[in-house]
Amino acid sequence: MRAERRRYVAYGSNLCAVQMAQRCPQAVAGEVVSLPGWCFVINRRGVATILPDDAAEVTGLV
Repeated sequence: MRAERRRYVAYGSNLCAVQMAQRCPQAVAGEVVSLPGWCFVINRRGVATILPDDAAEVTGLV
């Protein structure tokens, strides 16, 4: 059975090619994108995430 392909916007430590190769070996880097209306944060658990914020913009990699 063939695995479903998904698009994912990487940000934070997932922009590190070495880490992504370990986590998702079949991932292929795409283009740089901006996500207007989102803000990059480190949450209380110390994990990077993005949250809605009309005044912000997050840059990532598809």
